[in-house]
Amino acid sequence: MTGWRIGELMAMRVEDLDLEAGTVITRHGDNKGKRDEKVPIHPVVVEHLRPLVGKSKFVFLWSHGEKLLWQEFGRIQRAVGIHLTCLEDHEHTPPCHVYGFHDCRRGFATVSAEGIDPKWLQRMMRHKSYKT
Repeated sequence: MTGWRIGELMAMRVEDLDLEAGTVITRHGDNKGKRDEKVPIHPVVVEHLRPLVGKSKFVFLWSHGEKLLWQEFGRIQRAVGIHLTCLEDHEHTPPCHVYGFHDCRRGFATVSAEGIDPKWLQRMMRHKSYKT
C-alpha cells in the first residue's frame, strides 16, 4: 500500500517515520529517484507499522540478505497456493510461478491510477517522468 521499491522499504528508518502524521521519509540514498521525499502513508499501513517501531534502527529488521528475503517471499506464496503461469519461453524455475516484490509495486500503481491525481501518484512512486 505504499508503492515503494523493496530496497526503500528495507531501508526505512524508525527516525523517519511519523505515525501520528501518517508520513515517512524516503532518503535519497535509498531510492531510485535520488531525492529525499516525505510521503504520506495509508492509515492501514500506519497501524501495521506501530508494533514494529522501537525494536531497532530500521522498521523492518532483516539481517539475512536479500536472496533469503526473496526466497521467503516465494515460500510464503507457495504455502498459500499461489502458482502463476509463466508465459516466457525458457526453462522454468520456482520464482517463475510467484509474484516478485516489483509486482506489488506495479499493483499499487494500477489500483491507485484511477483514484489518485496522476501528479500525486508520480510523486508517491518517485518516478521522474509522468509517462512512467
